[in-house]
Amino acid sequence: MICKDISFIEKVLSEQELLKSKCENKLYSLREYKGQLLKVGYTKGHPYYSAYFPGEAKHYLGKETHPDVLGIREYRLYETLLTLAEGNIEAAEYFLSHFVPISNEELLKVLPKHYIPSTLNGAMECSDAKTLLLKDLQHLKDICPVPHPESLQVSTVDGSFVRSRSESLTYNLLHSYGLDFFHELPIYINGRYIYPDFTIVHPFEPILYIIEHLGLWFKDDIGEKYSSSFYQKSLIYEEMGFSPGVTLLLSFENSKSGPDLESLAKIIEQTFGRVPTAQARKIGITAEDFLKSQTEHFPENIRESFATISIR
Repeated sequence: MICKDISFIEKVLSEQELLKSKCENKLYSLREYKGQLLKVGYTKGHPYYSAYFPGEAKHYLGKETHPDVLGIREYRLYETLLTLAEGNIEAAEYFLSHFVPISNEELLKVLPKHYIPSTLNGAMECSDAKTLLLKDLQHLKDICPVPHPESLQVSTVDGSFVRSRSESLTYNLLHSYGLDFFHELPIYINGRYIYPDFTIVHPFEPILYIIEHLGLWFKDDIGEKYSSSFYQKSLIYEEMGFSPGVTLLLSFENSKSGPDLESLAKIIEQTFGRVPTAQARKIGITAEDFLKSQTEHFPENIRESFATISIR
């Protein structure tokens, strides 16, 4: 999972403590299997099991449906879960005990008086580059035209509005992972704007990703035209640094079950639950470079309203 603030760690700690308690109770109910090991042999390709304590003789059990095979396996499962939970608890407690919120008050505690700047608030603002990037991306969205605003009628979990139920479900999923993202962040290229469904800032490095939801590709009447249109759009994305399968991610749906949120969740966890890949760093575009490219056509007075853009 992906965390944005300390409350997530506190929640994880509580969940892991609960898991530890459940594992301990389960292990107590299976205590007759403590210390027993399994040995497997194969006859005509079929597995057969024996159980033993270290240093003692093995006793034959038979197939994996034998109650003792199931019990020994279950004991080992909960024993391993308990070990992992205890490790997670230790890590979370260590993090919480060493975490220092970066605020004016905390800075005042650690700075000698003669090093405290007269404009501490300004220093704090400049220290958080990601916050400034997110503000500038939102500013970019706010000053650019919104296509067909009348069709933004489907609400999301945080009260924003999107164009369809599928977009709402995708929006809510991204929100549940604590990601920093924008719906229809405008991209200006070749003299016109295009509007990807969702633009995401990677939580570990400020590389931008796009998620496009292909909601009509399965329809017989317009599917071919829809697919062709998206292909042309994907070429524009690639020119910007959004390469399919790397920094351009796709979600799909069919006529019966709607959007495939399970597959999208796996993509989100694999992409944003770890640092960007070397390929993403090489191909992709950072939020800062994106902002520079997107404000080049603005008058200087508008460019100066972006905190991360320096006018030369």
